[in-house]
Amino acid sequence: MHNIIFKCFLISIFAFYGCEIGKPRADGADNELVLVTAFENREDIQVVISTIFNDTLYSPQPEPFYKIVWVDPENFNDIKFHVNVIVAALGKDPKNKGVRLVKKLLTADQYRSTMEGDNHLIFSKNVFSRDQNYLIINGPNQEKLIEKVKDQGLWLKKQYDDLLFKRQSVHLF
Repeated sequence: MHNIIFKCFLISIFAFYGCEIGKPRADGADNELVLVTAFENREDIQVVISTIFNDTLYSPQPEPFYKIVWVDPENFNDIKFHVNVIVAALGKDPKNKGVRLVKKLLTADQYRSTMEGDNHLIFSKNVFSRDQNYLIINGPNQEKLIEKVKDQGLWLKKQYDDLLFKRQSVHLF
């Protein structure tokens, strides 16, 4: 009897600690920002994003440190396992695909706080995969978003830089 209990104990220890049961490692390039937004909001969202990610790498010609890949909201499920996923929307138009996606991803209270309150940037890590940054940007207009980004942009940028360096450090010898 004790032998059976001991074997079950060993198997459970192995299952919980010996195997990696959980989320897959995030896909995509480490310096790639996958930006999910409706086509009609791209210009406004580009201004907001460039307020956060304004680094330039000179090697030898100037190029942005982070590469932006634009994705339509209906393709969200195809990219939700990428490293840096940003979902962004502006306004309340129910015909706007970005607004519909944000409403689907957030609870009713969270959505209301992004539109009526001051919670325009919702950041999380490891939502769909390991080593992932996940950001939802939502607000009534571009001005409100830029105001919030100026306040929290440096902290957000640090989160993305830290993950980039963490993921790249495994390639250094």
